[in-house]
Parts: sequence; C-alpha cells; structure tokens
Amino acid sequence: MKNTLVALSVAAMLATAPVMANKANAVSHNSEKETFKATLLQVFKEDPEILLEGIKVLQEHQRELQQAFVEQQFEQQKEKLFHNPADPVFNDGGEVTVVEFFDYRCGYCQKNAADIRKLLENNDNVRFVYKEVAIQGPTSVELHKFSLAVAKTEPKLYPAFHHGLMTANNVNIAFAKNLALELGIDVEKVTTLADTDGIQQQLDDNYKLMQNLGIRGTPAFYVGDEKLGGLRGYQELRAKVLQQQEKIMAKRKGNDD
Repeated sequence: MKNTLVALSVAAMLATAPVMANKANAVSHNSEKETFKATLLQVFKEDPEILLEGIKVLQEHQRELQQAFVEQQFEQQKEKLFHNPADPVFNDGGEVTVVEFFDYRCGYCQKNAADIRKLLENNDNVRFVYKEVAIQGPTSVELHKFSLAVAKTEPKLYPAFHHGLMTANNVNIAFAKNLALELGIDVEKVTTLADTDGIQQQLDDNYKLMQNLGIRGTPAFYVGDEKLGGLRGYQELRAKVLQQQEKIMAKRKGNDD
C-alpha cells in the first residue's frame, strides 16, 4: 500500500512538474518543493522499484488520456469517417457501413483483399467506404493519388481497379496505369487529376483522421461504431456486420414502439 501511494506521488510529480515549478516561483513555495523532492529521492534510494511503479502509473494515466481523446475524436469526426463525399464508396445504399483504412503496398491489406471482396459479394446490406492512406513511401503516394483520381473519374470502375491493385505483387504506378488502360479508363485524364492539390489534400486528411482515431497501421476497420485493427477474415467481418445489423433493427423497433 505504501509503495502504491508513493508511486502515485511519483506519477503526480512527473506529470505536473512543470506546473508545480511555475506555481512555486509564483508563490514562493520553493522550499516545500525541495523538501518534497528530497523525500522522494530518499525513498528511491531505499527502494528503487518504487520509481518504476510510479512510471507505470503515469504511463497508464497517459493511455487513459489517449483513449479518451480517441473516443472524443470518433464522436466529433463521424461525418468525415463515414460520409466524406470525397471517399470512394461501394453500395452506398447499404445499411451497415464498413470503413477500411488501407495502403496498396501493405502486405496485410493485400492478404485481406479476397475476404473483403467476398464480404461485398455476399452481403448486400454492406456499405463499404474506402479510406486510402499512403504510409508505405513515395510509390504508395503515387499509387493512391492515381487511385483517388480513378475514383473521381470513373467511380463505377473503381472497385475493379482497386481489387486489381490489391491482388498484384509489388504493385507500382506503371502497373496501375496498365490496369486502368485494360479497364477502359482515360489514363491521361486520371494522371492530370492525380497531380492536383485536391487529391493530395484528401490523402493528407485521411492520414490525419487515421492518427486522430488512434490508428497506427493498416489495415484498420470500422464496422459501424466498432474499431478493428489488423488482418480480419471474412467470417469475423461478417459476424461484426450481423451484430451491427441487429443493433440497427433493435433501434428501429424501439423507435416504432
């Protein structure tokens, strides 16, 4: 118990040291501060593990603050997450929205591609939002700028284009342009659009949103209001979709009653 109390004191000191210093200067409490520090230093000498415990308490506090921030961001940025008109969308009339943050050069995203396609082909209640994020270097940036331009130029062909990139090995911009040609897409028009500020801004906005939501890698999903990180198979995604569908139906029934 004593160790825990001291650890909490250490955490409080570490977290508020700058504030304490300012207040001490302002109201001449330097002596109290020095006494407090001396007491803690003596405790550390007698039992160094207490310092480690205090650091753990501080780290847990920081994790709680980060989680609270992420939850706040989710509530504030739902429109950007689910209904940004700039995002490519498959089956816009679906009741359950699934969002995927992905990078074309992410190995796990590519492994997920077949399961995503199966989900969309076998669940017509799914509305799928493609969140393109370029986090795998310059080649990734080129690919995603071109891909977003395809979405704006030929939205009906985007899902086929997207799947083609996701299922290719070591994909690059030359492959993307050849794929676009095969699909009948005007590559010159897309290339021109890809180099505009608006496309770059969309990539930047997606990356910022990803960070604010506490997402540190791809793939990452939202199925309704539930966040899922990492590789997720068809069965798990379908189960999450069914859960969200049940929530929608329950809410609808409650409103009818």
